[in-house]
Amino acid sequence: MAKPRVIIADTDKGYIASIQLKFAKEYFDKIDMEIITDKSYFAELFSKPQKADILIVSEEFYDVTLQKHNISNIFLMMEKDEEEQTGDLNISKMYKYTSIKEIFSEIVGKSSQCLNADDNEKKETKVILVTSAAGGVGKTTIALGISKCLSKNYKRVLYVNASRLQTFKYVFNNKAVIS
Repeated sequence: MAKPRVIIADTDKGYIASIQLKFAKEYFDKIDMEIITDKSYFAELFSKPQKADILIVSEEFYDVTLQKHNISNIFLMMEKDEEEQTGDLNISKMYKYTSIKEIFSEIVGKSSQCLNADDNEKKETKVILVTSAAGGVGKTTIALGISKCLSKNYKRVLYVNASRLQTFKYVFNNKAVIS
């Protein structure tokens, strides 16, 4: 099966390098990545039908005709932070100068099906337990904060509040009160 094709197009080489580094660290040898900094080459490449899984493109390179190609996810990097715009529904518009971590998380979250198509390894479920012997110290607040942060980063979260159990004696085979 072919690797997902990721195309990053912008004239700002410094900006592209940071996004390229994030993809290289996370998906090294799992994706085919193309970096385009020349506008004429970009126009020539997309003059013929193209198939790509992810296209990250700056406003300078963007053209409405890109939607005619077989591109699963288009991310338009905008110079101005313009929220609540109505426009093309199949294009994700993002402010170019937010942190690379946020941009990368949004790209990976919205295109996770494309990126994990070749990934057959089974990932273990991670369990996070927030506990304290004392009551009223903020266990629930911390647990909900962690859940919110993980879900914002496109992770699947199941929050279970076990405070009604009161003690851990229900977990052990010995049902005697723990002193």
